[in-house]
Amino acid sequence: MRRSLAEQWPKTAVGLGLAGIVLAWLAETVVGGDSGQLMAGTEALRRCLTDFDLVSCEQATPIGPWPIMQYLPDLVADAAGPSTEGRDRVLTTLSSVGVVASVGAAWIVLRRLSYAEWRWGFLLVVVTGPALAYGSATWGEMLAAGLLTLLVAAGLLRARPVLVGLAAFGAGLTKETGYPFVVALGLVALLLARRRTGEPIRRHVILLVGGIALAVGAGSALNLLRFGTPRNAYYLDPALRTATVEWFFEIAAGLFVAPNGGILFFWPLASFLVALLLVSPVARALRQEAAWSDAWVSLALAAIIGGLVAGLAAWWAPFGWWAWGPRLSLPWVFPILLLSLAAFGDTLTPMISRVLAPEAGLVAVTAVVLLVALPHIGFLWHADVVGDFFFFHETSVCPGGGPPPTTAYYDCLREQMWVRHPIWLDALSGLRKPQAVGTAAAVSLAAVGCLAQFRRETVVQSGRPGDARDVPYRLRP
Repeated sequence: MRRSLAEQWPKTAVGLGLAGIVLAWLAETVVGGDSGQLMAGTEALRRCLTDFDLVSCEQATPIGPWPIMQYLPDLVADAAGPSTEGRDRVLTTLSSVGVVASVGAAWIVLRRLSYAEWRWGFLLVVVTGPALAYGSATWGEMLAAGLLTLLVAAGLLRARPVLVGLAAFGAGLTKETGYPFVVALGLVALLLARRRTGEPIRRHVILLVGGIALAVGAGSALNLLRFGTPRNAYYLDPALRTATVEWFFEIAAGLFVAPNGGILFFWPLASFLVALLLVSPVARALRQEAAWSDAWVSLALAAIIGGLVAGLAAWWAPFGWWAWGPRLSLPWVFPILLLSLAAFGDTLTPMISRVLAPEAGLVAVTAVVLLVALPHIGFLWHADVVGDFFFFHETSVCPGGGPPPTTAYYDCLREQMWVRHPIWLDALSGLRKPQAVGTAAAVSLAAVGCLAQFRRETVVQSGRPGDARDVPYRLRP
């Protein structure tokens, strides 16, 4: 019995930690800055539909540019008649569901592909990154992440064509400017499934495109209602595009490495894993240790990432501010990470195992992942840090923000991206709350359990315990 309990402690720790995180989500709601506008737009949309005014519907409150995925659940909640707080709770619950769906989909895929150890790696990325904070937020990024991850999972498992089509339809509702990338992610997933199984995917591709086409039609119908044109007049407004080429490249760099908006600062573990997974096959191909045909997934995912960054950098609000970190980049992290693991997870397992094999390595990695999780825990319990950063931190360059996209606006954006005191350090003040201490304990349990279980499933110690030189690694043929 004692041996059984000792063997199960990592999974027990993960379970207790996840329960604590869910309790934190239930206890604390992070209300996004544009949630009020979304709800006002929902009420206007309901009036338009009630009056059967379906083209250029004019209301005292305009219907905002957000996608169907955000309006539909709020429309249902509004029809049910709950209070504003109740509608906030519906949106935050859907964010939590999106995170859970992402984890569940990745869990099933990685187990089916015999990469079971990476289930714990994927979960570690979730509980130590922005999903920890966005899982209780009214913003729709985590719901979008869940829908996109479900599409990738359906493709990787070569699910029934109709399921792929349904998943594509759901993913297509997440953002109108994301249609090409949704198609690309679905195709990469299906091509990987064909390489693994040798089975045809023609019907799957047809239903994938059909699902996206239905989503395009639904989005166009909503745009006709609110803008009088099938296009999203706001997202595609030429006046809101980045003003100069120089600014385009600076923003693109900022999306990666800006202290106040770069994905590297806000999700370093995910960034590190994806970079390793994608660079390694290309490096092996360049050294002629592997064929370029084995590295095509790396090139395809790199192209998708580049396209996403280019699209965001070309728009006036590339980070989705005013929010926590690079909000508009977050929905794409889970599906890209899952595709990377499905394609190259086995190549990274020996390296990570070698790092975790010595006790010192395990302790060091644990300390680092817990350290990067602290700002997200602080933000969850002190979300006002966003308002303090953007609206109550006026300087000679940023007198309250400024209109887009003018020279004054870009000067302010530069200060916010690169110069201003890092917001993730400001968020640490939220750790003073007793609730944050409890959440930190829950995250610690989950993270330690994930690392210990990953180590247990990949490292078989022999000879002197803790000596990496005496550790054989389980490799797949």
